[in-house]
Amino acid sequence: MKYSFFYKKLYSAGVIACIFFYWGVTPGAAKTNDPFVLYPQNIEFNVRRNGSNVGRHLVSFFKLSNNQIRVIAELNLKIKILGIPLYDYYYRSEADWYEDRLINLRVDQNDDGKRMQINVSKQNKLLRIEGPDGISSSRLDIFPTNHWNAAVLNTKQVINTISGRIANVTITKMMVESIRAEGKQVNASKFTYSGDFKTHVWYDSAGRWVKMEFTGKDGSLIEYACIKCGIPDGTPKPSVGKE
Repeated sequence: MKYSFFYKKLYSAGVIACIFFYWGVTPGAAKTNDPFVLYPQNIEFNVRRNGSNVGRHLVSFFKLSNNQIRVIAELNLKIKILGIPLYDYYYRSEADWYEDRLINLRVDQNDDGKRMQINVSKQNKLLRIEGPDGISSSRLDIFPTNHWNAAVLNTKQVINTISGRIANVTITKMMVESIRAEGKQVNASKFTYSGDFKTHVWYDSAGRWVKMEFTGKDGSLIEYACIKCGIPDGTPKPSVGKE
């Protein structure tokens, strides 16, 4: 039985981007876009399918020279039925950022033995994208599907880091909800993606990525549950449904 729909849906929904905004205002009004402030211990999510853990997603941040930032995202997934391994998937992306813009990206995937690679590089006033479907280009201010950076909420196009294609999306702000993150209840604003892919993503009041979920093609519920996502100690008691 093949589960490739699950992984493609997962990463086209975006395993990798969200940072900047207050409740009730746009992300451009956020306090900071510094991942070292927002995520001092990096990011770690359990990935669940219908409530069962099937993998883990990690995002790590590194300071480079010339004020550049490197972001490494890794996803390991294993599907088993009755203890029998049915599917393995490994994803690793390495993205370099400068002044809130992507300048380089390399993605390596092992889709149950099938290896794929995507490369994105800044060339003059465009980003050059090399993927399984060939070579294309995009404007410099586009974001990859990396939900750690909330500036993506202002966009209508993203680079799908599974396929290398440019995806058209509409991102709609929903309500503030009380969600579970780092073992505590926190207020988080829910955003819904529609268009070339569909998913739900949550951010706290500082713009930290704290949750994600979507429905697989088989109807299964896929959830990203925060283990580490920068939630500060002393988080105030949530007030559900208020903005």
